[in-house]
Order: sequence, then C-alpha cells, then structure tokens
Amino acid sequence: MSAAPEGPGTAPTSLHAAFRRAAADHPDRVAVRDGHRELTYAELDAVSGSLAAHLRRTARGPYVGLALRPGLHLVAAVLAVLRAGKAYVPVDPDSPPERMRRILEQFLALPLLAEDEVLPGLPALPGVRPVRISEAMAAADGLPPLPSAEPPFAPAGLPFAPAEPHPESPAYVIFTSGSTGVPKGVVVSHHNVLRLFRSCARHLDFRPDDVWCLFHSPAFDFSVWELFGPLLHGGRLEIVPPGTKRTPADFARFLGDRAVTVLNQTPSAFRQLCTVLTPEQTHRLALRRVVLGGERLDPGALRPWYALAGDAVELINMYGITETTVHVTCARLSPRDAEAGGPGTIGRPLPDLEVRVVDEQLRPVPDGTPGELLVSGAGLALGYLGDPAMTAARFREDVEPGRRWYRSGDEVLRTADGDLVYLGRLDRQTKLNGYRIELGEVETALRGLPGVLDCHVLLDTAPPAQRLVAHLVLEEAVPVETVRDSLARTLPAYMVPTVYVPVPELPLTLNGKVDEKALLARSARG
Repeated sequence: MSAAPEGPGTAPTSLHAAFRRAAADHPDRVAVRDGHRELTYAELDAVSGSLAAHLRRTARGPYVGLALRPGLHLVAAVLAVLRAGKAYVPVDPDSPPERMRRILEQFLALPLLAEDEVLPGLPALPGVRPVRISEAMAAADGLPPLPSAEPPFAPAGLPFAPAEPHPESPAYVIFTSGSTGVPKGVVVSHHNVLRLFRSCARHLDFRPDDVWCLFHSPAFDFSVWELFGPLLHGGRLEIVPPGTKRTPADFARFLGDRAVTVLNQTPSAFRQLCTVLTPEQTHRLALRRVVLGGERLDPGALRPWYALAGDAVELINMYGITETTVHVTCARLSPRDAEAGGPGTIGRPLPDLEVRVVDEQLRPVPDGTPGELLVSGAGLALGYLGDPAMTAARFREDVEPGRRWYRSGDEVLRTADGDLVYLGRLDRQTKLNGYRIELGEVETALRGLPGVLDCHVLLDTAPPAQRLVAHLVLEEAVPVETVRDSLARTLPAYMVPTVYVPVPELPLTLNGKVDEKALLARSARG
C-alpha cells in the first residue's frame, strides 16, 4: 500500500489505522466529495474520530448498523464504527422492507444509524435501536476524537502500539442472498481487507492522485473496494448521486465532470454506460482503469467500448465473492478478448490465494475440464454470522488438513497455460426437456448476433410448461424474428429460447446486477 510502509511492526493492522496513516500523509487533500460538500483527510479524520468517541460511549455490542445512503455521513460513520472497535453492518435503505427485517432480526442488540427520511420505513424490532445520524453527529460535535489504539501519526513509519486491534477482528458484516430465503451475514475481518489491497498492489497501482467514485450500495461488497481504494492511499472519493446512478447518460457526464480515473462496474452496468457514451464524452474522460466484477463478463459485449476508446484505458476483469473478500482473481483485458468472444477469462488468483477446480466429490479435475471453484488463503472471511452449520458446509476443512477451502458454487475451467475461464453459476445451469443448459452460453450466442445490444435469458417455470425466455435490448430496426432465426443457426434446438421479450434496457438491482425478478414479471403469462 502506498501510504503504509511494509515491514515488521510498521504496517497497519486495522482499516482505521491505515486510513489515519493516509490522513497523516495527505492531510490537506480532499478525501471525499458529495456534490458541493467535501472533507479533507484531516477533516474526515477529525469528524470520524469524534463520532467514534460518541459511539464508544453510547453503542453497546460489537456491531453498529448503518441505514445510510452514500454520502459524507456514510463515509464518516464507516470509519467511526471501525475506530470505536466495532464492525459496521450496512443495510440498504432502498431494499425491500422484508429484506431489512430479515437482516435486522438476526441481531439481539443493534444500534442503527439512519437518515431521518429512512426511519419511518425501518421495521420495529425489539433488539434494534434506531439513532438519527444527524443527532449522533451533533452529539459528537466538539468531543475530542477517540484516540484509537494506535498513537497519532507524526513521522510516517513509526511502529504501532502493541494495543492495536487484532487483525482478525470483524470489520463489517455484509448480507448475501440465502437459498432458504434468509440473508446470510458474511463476517469479514480487518486483515481480510488490508491484505486485499496489499495483494492487489502487485497487479494494480494505487495512486494518491486517483479519483474513485462510490457507485455501489454499501450493502454490496464492491463498495468496500470503492471506499477503501482511495481512502487508504490518499485518493479522492466522489459520491455518485442516486439519480445519476440510475441514468447512464447522466453518469457518463458525471465521470467527465468529476475527472474520475478509477471506475468500478458490474458488466451489466458498464454495458449500459457504453450504449450512451458518445465519442466526445469518451475523449473527455480521465479514466485510466475500469475494474469489472460482481457477475459474469461476456468479453464480446466490450466491443462498443473498444470501438470508442481503443486500448487507452486499462480494463481489468476481477472475479470475486463476498465470502472471499471482494476479489479472488485478476485478468487484464484487450480488444483481442472482445473480438474473440466466448466465455470470459478471470485470469489467475491473487498472490495470497490458492484455487482448485474440483468435481462433485471435491476431487481435482484435469485442466480443460469444467468443475467447481474452491478458494483458500488469506481472503477467506471469518464465516457466517450466527450460523456455524452453514459456515462448516461452505468453508470446508475436510479438503486438506489444516486449511480451509471455500466452495464458491461457480463453474470454471483451467486452461493449459494456467488461466481460469468463468463458465457461470452452477445454479444458473438448468435442465429443460432432459437437456442440461448453461444460460450464460445462450446469452453469449445472442450478444454475438447483429443488432443485439444486450440480453438476459431465464427459465420460466410457471405452468403449463417450462420455457426459455430471452429478454433483448435491440437496435431499432432489428425484428425479434430475425434474432430467433439467426440463433437457431448457431445453437442446438434445445438451447434456443421459445419466447423473446424486447426491453428498452435490462433492469438492474441495487447492486448493479440484472434484476431477474423484474424481468420475469414483464414476461409473465397472461
């Protein structure tokens, strides 16, 4: 990490300590900007330190919930919770009330910092104590900043005090969708996140003059990368307004106006951005790197980007899972990857991680053979909150003595030269009329057809019979029949969808992934 010298006893062992090191090195740089409001590193350090002092006095228990939208308050609150020696639990205020209830009811006692307009929509639960963030900030105003375990950073490189928090202390709990309908809380440590950036520094350079933007919900782990990428290295974090995030054309202007240099996107969101970018806007961009992650990448879908920008901007595909701390592998992309099409490479694992490709009995398979991806190493989370049985089932200790391996549920294959190719979620494989179908393979074939700008294929299981449904974003003059006939010449008959639904754009969830429930509602049978 650029702001934290390596060496015995010198590297920060907590996220807030690493931030404070960056704040000492770059006190007058703008740390975060939200519209016309901004905080320098020194100001953010002071504000978060005072709020940490208030939370230390008033917030009981090891966790503090954050029902906050992206903004100055969110950034200060994340740092304050960590500095107070607790872990933050992001709850997206825009998520359905039932999901919020299912998350919050998993805590016996949880202070919950919330915005005023969010409070009426929060479920009333015995263990949850909502606190207005405005009142918490006012109560903290004037308090001396909490002197967290480490001493103030004067000369960079001084050893940390022995009381520095244990690296394996929880830093956050992010909830993912559970197969039972109950969200699973993934507990991630300070060490998990700190080693992520140290490990990625071998592939990516983190610069103090970089400008990142917070595009994703704090309840999606891509936001951890977006928050700490700049704040641990002296960069600037720009907050994307909610309306701008939902409108690709406005977001394109935002990127140019704010001179964003590092952009992080799901492939679905990036495809929508590419459809609205003009050559003039592209030339105005200050981007030097785009990191793609969060879902399967179809390299052929990047052709519009390369047609606009060439290879002047570095495109990186990073595969990862919440349970393995944001990123696992890294692959640099090129126009050749887009032209080749086919399944997307996810490259090789980060230096402190190891991967295996295994069969259903968790036995390694030969190169070139599809199998489930297992991950081991320093990125593995502590486990699932309050669920030791699920933790034992997914974080396996029976694969190799003395090591934990995480079962990803993703299908990959390893090529002869050692690169991994992502084939899709095992739970996106389906059977129809006795045939095994990988829905991502159908989507790749569709995106390779003239006039298909984007697509998403689903299995509709509603009576009277199961059917494949293709949702298509098309150029204006392309009839659906042409797409269907072209696809029939490319794929076997059992993989060709029977229903084609034109849509103006693919709806996205709060995490920037395709909203399959919304698509199924559009194609529901009358």
